[in-house]
Amino acid sequence: RLVADKEGQYVLKFTASDGEYSAECTLEITLEKKGSVDYALTAATSASYTAGWENVNGPNNPNFEPTTSSPGRGKGWGNWNAGAPAWFQYTWEKPVYINSCDIYWYDDNGGTRVPSNWSIQYSDDGVTWKNVQIDPSTPYSGATAKNRYNNLKFSPITTRYLRVYITSITANQPGTGILRWKVYGPVIDYIPDYHVMTPVGVIPQLPEEVPVTFDTGATMLFPVEWNAVTEA
Repeated sequence: RLVADKEGQYVLKFTASDGEYSAECTLEITLEKKGSVDYALTAATSASYTAGWENVNGPNNPNFEPTTSSPGRGKGWGNWNAGAPAWFQYTWEKPVYINSCDIYWYDDNGGTRVPSNWSIQYSDDGVTWKNVQIDPSTPYSGATAKNRYNNLKFSPITTRYLRVYITSITANQPGTGILRWKVYGPVIDYIPDYHVMTPVGVIPQLPEEVPVTFDTGATMLFPVEWNAVTEA
């Protein structure tokens, strides 16, 4: 485990020897402050209905950062003329461990408005839904501001299915929408050393997931990508 007190570029030098042969290599790494990962970037999107001129893939598009709730058509999800109830959903191939989100509402001050009653829900199977347990410090009532992200914290959950469920819309207008919806999980606090022993000349079989510990104290398997290992 490598720990440093400053961000920046580091060069590590490794040396190995069995008494007869020796080898060495260097590895350049970049250390950054701990931060949350936006799990929305790896999710598939779906919705109860999307107007033909809007974009169901907009809310997790990393190349779009809204600066206003009314940026024009085709930027985010909108369901004009379908009204409420309505939902926008993320689905992951594997379960994610999450506990907060940032949502940027779509509101053109006309027929597409922020919701007046809504909730965040998760599901174990994509069929039966439960409300997340919202932290009192970030109530739904304070999370419908326009022209900025609205942050919501909730008790940690592990799920493949997450959605915003809207039951009514401001001024009873016929549409609502989301420009961006970012979803975060607790920060990984510790990754234990992982050793795979193999005979000389045999490439090790590395696991797709390793156990990690989050800053909440929870431990679970987490997907990992390894650098290529060759015989050379």
